[in-house]
Amino acid sequence: MALTILPNLHHVLRLYHSFSEAQGAIIRYITGYYSAIRPHWYNGSLTPNESERLYYLQSNAVASIR
Repeated sequence: MALTILPNLHHVLRLYHSFSEAQGAIIRYITGYYSAIRPHWYNGSLTPNESERLYYLQSNAVASIR
């Protein structure tokens, strides 16, 4: 059974020969492009990784005040 999914925003269809192959491609897309490179408007045009990093730094600063 072959699975066809859309692995990126360039509308290039790819044929995957197994579910695990398609799943790996999706995970690589999310971790390699969507979260690391692509900016998102809802968090100030930062990437999700950068937004999470800044949140972590700010939350530690607040939590360490005594």
